[in-house]
Amino acid sequence: NGNNAPHFTDIVRLAMGESGYPKRTTAGGGRYFYDNDDWEWPDSVNATWEFSDRKFITWECVSCVSNNPYMGCNTGGMVYGLEGAVLFRANCTSAMFDASGKLVKEWNGTSVATGEDLAKTMSFGSMDVAHLGNFVRCIREGSVNTASPVEEAVKSVAMTHYANMAQLGGGDVIANSKTGAIVSATQEAKMLWSREYAPGWEMC
Repeated sequence: NGNNAPHFTDIVRLAMGESGYPKRTTAGGGRYFYDNDDWEWPDSVNATWEFSDRKFITWECVSCVSNNPYMGCNTGGMVYGLEGAVLFRANCTSAMFDASGKLVKEWNGTSVATGEDLAKTMSFGSMDVAHLGNFVRCIREGSVNTASPVEEAVKSVAMTHYANMAQLGGGDVIANSKTGAIVSATQEAKMLWSREYAPGWEMC
């Protein structure tokens, strides 16, 4: 989905040092939990993004499950490396594990956050106020110094858009890893890439 996923795909991209767009996106899922209401968006989706430098990210969306299915978390991100892994939780805490799975270190985002706490990993509550405040202030001041540079944020948001296209379009989405432009996708997916805009409001 395009709601919670961008928060943690953004954090994971940053942790991985990934600067490009994914070259291939695969996704599957649907409206599996409830089928008799008017919610149109999928509630269950698994998406995988492959990058050009032998890295990939997988996101599991289980919107209607209220338990904490992975390491006591209901959302978050885990980055795996050759010598260990780091878990980023939704409550601004993180944990580092060695290659054997042993906990090596834990830390709280509030201890390293500065200013308006815009460095925290929490995707709700006071973070919404801080980020929206930063966004509005940049508009008022004519500044491009947003907490999340748009050239990076757009890549994380594009990832969830690719996943929605792949899931709803019924096939992989292949993109240019440098520009993000669609290289190959089903016709149904391409129809979701853009829409008609009123004159003067066209996307650049």
